[in-house]
Formats: sequence, C-alpha cells, structure tokens
Amino acid sequence: MNCLICNAKGLIQLGLPGIYPKSITSEPRICNYPSDLWYCQSCGHIQKNHTQEIVSYINKVYSEYLAHYLSDGGEQLVFPAGLPPRPRTYHALQSCASYLPKKGKLLDFGCGTGAALISASLLLPQWTMYGYDLSPLFKDDILKIPQVKGFLSGSLSDIQNGPFDLIILWQVLEHLADPVYYLSELKKHLTETGMILISVPDTERNPFDLAVIDHCSHFSLNSLDMFLQQTGFGIKVDGRNWFHNLLTCLITHDTSHHINRNDVPSPERYVIWLKETAKFFNKTIDNNRYAIFGTGMSSFWLYSQMNSKPEFFLDEDERRIHKEIDGIKIIHPQDLIDNSILIVIPFLRSTGLEIVNKIRNNYLPCRRSSFVFAPEMIDE
Repeated sequence: MNCLICNAKGLIQLGLPGIYPKSITSEPRICNYPSDLWYCQSCGHIQKNHTQEIVSYINKVYSEYLAHYLSDGGEQLVFPAGLPPRPRTYHALQSCASYLPKKGKLLDFGCGTGAALISASLLLPQWTMYGYDLSPLFKDDILKIPQVKGFLSGSLSDIQNGPFDLIILWQVLEHLADPVYYLSELKKHLTETGMILISVPDTERNPFDLAVIDHCSHFSLNSLDMFLQQTGFGIKVDGRNWFHNLLTCLITHDTSHHINRNDVPSPERYVIWLKETAKFFNKTIDNNRYAIFGTGMSSFWLYSQMNSKPEFFLDEDERRIHKEIDGIKIIHPQDLIDNSILIVIPFLRSTGLEIVNKIRNNYLPCRRSSFVFAPEMIDE
C-alpha cells in the first residue's frame, strides 16, 4: 500500500480507535466493521487500508446513502456567535463571497442532495451553476434549484459546460481513494482565475473522524497543505476559524501561499486519545444516568463505545428534535427537565468547554446540569 497523498511506501499501522471494534458511516450510522488506520512516515498523512469486504460494504452504503437523515436531508447547521443558525455551506460561501466575482460559472463536485448549490443560489444570484455526482439519485432535486442549469455524471473527462470560476469540493476529498488524481483533473476545468472551495474534516480538532469507515483520508493542516502543493494549488483564503472541526479553504492556481507547520503532531496521539476518552467516559458514567450532547459523527461514535445506553441525545437543531436513534429520543436543551442526568460532551475538551458555556448562557434548564468533558489531549 502506498500513501494516498505522496505515494510513498512503508506505511505504519496505527491500530483501531476506541475500545470496541466499531466504526460509523458518514451519514452517520453505526458500523460493525473496525476502522483500520495507517499513516505515512514521509508526509504524516493518516489513511485507511480497506479490505475488499469493507469496500463492498461502503459501496452498499453509498448506494443507499441518506445524508443528514435526522434533519430530513437538511444540511448540518452551525451556530456562529452573534449570528442566527445557518447551514455550513452557506456560512462558508458567505465568508468568502467578497473574493468571488458577481457573475460566474460554478460546479459543485460531489453535490449529493444539493446542499452547497442551495446555499450558492441564495448568495450568488447571478451565477450559472451545475451539479456533479456519481449517483443520479438526486438529479431531479438538483435541477429544481434556482440557477442550476445541468446535472453532470460519469467520467471527469466527460465534464462539460466549463471552464468554471468556482468548483466546490464540500466533504468530498476524504472519501476518494485517489484524491491527487481528482484534484489534478478538476484543475483542468477551472478558468485562469478560477478557485476551488475545499472543506474536509480536521483530524487535529476532530479526531472522531478517524472512526468514519467511508473516509479514506484524514487530513491535518500539514497533510492538506502538502496535498495542495503537490497538485499545484495555493491557499487564498484560510477558513479554519469558520468551523470548529473542519479545514476549509479557498484555493487558487497561485502557489505562493501555504501554511506549513514545524510542530506536526504525532499521528499516534489521536488513536491513544480516542481509546482513553472511551474508557474515561465509561468509568465516569459507571451506573449513572447520562445523555449525549449532539447527534453528529462524534456523538454516534461515542454511543458505539459506551457500555450502557444514554437516556436521550441533546441537540440544538430544531429539525432533529423528537427523532430517535435506536429508540433513544433527541430533545432540545430548552426542554431539559432532569438536572441529575449527566451530559457527556463528545468533543475535544477545549471545544466542549466553549459549547457548554454557550448552551448554559442560552438555555436556562442547562445551567444547573453537570457536564462530563473529554480528557485533555497531550499537546492539545
């Protein structure tokens, strides 16, 4: 097996994240296959070495894929300080809109249900837009989005209607077994001044992503930057501060700007931390009643690692309230009644402290609750 980014040989096995050999899908759902992790000694990139059995399983997942099913297909919301809740793609596109021309042509590569295209149609009303996806499952829905003029599929060489002023790769690169090939090919479909909006999970701020079975790559700031250099791109807008768990950036043909770091964290520390976190939460909860905050990937992973079931899940997204996960209800923080139930926060400790401070300020019923935070990560 060669590295997915630098093609070097000699990958080192990291082992399995957690205490139980379970993983999650990116929908998210719990998966009974383990997440087998490796890293490259040359570039430090963390990746998976999928067996054919797991590849077949992932292909089946994709054939029946229901992204954001807990919110009826609606994109995950973010809650920026001082701003109303909004979809993640809307927040990213609004944050980089000043760098984009008033008119242009956009391709959403890996458009899925059309979340990014919906956001783009609201923020870029004079643009012409196209969606591309391997599956035509949501083609009719895509074509109903304002400004969308076509749906593309098939080989990259068959992509028409370009060149494009903006290509969106939203939560796509981590799924690809050959990300260098795909980005290099998409580069051919950009105008000279064209840009690509990339967003991938940030391994350093979201180690839980290591447990997502259908993610082939797990990017750090350094490995993403090396990947961009290798494909002839530079970072024009660094959007790491837009989201607490994503690496988001606007990239261009200009290769002069990069964000290399000297203090590259050891890949082993993430796997160690995930194991210790699962042990810590189980030991702290013991026989106590508890709830899990959030219904994203980290919450699903933690649920798969616990020795007992939570009383409920707690989530701020109104669309998810009253839904169930394995028969366990999702409730809103405003509706919390029993303050004796421990609330587990499945995030890095620093992120968890910020979240709890916000919900205590926003929701009176949470002010007397006891929260359980993850242990500190070494060098966090």
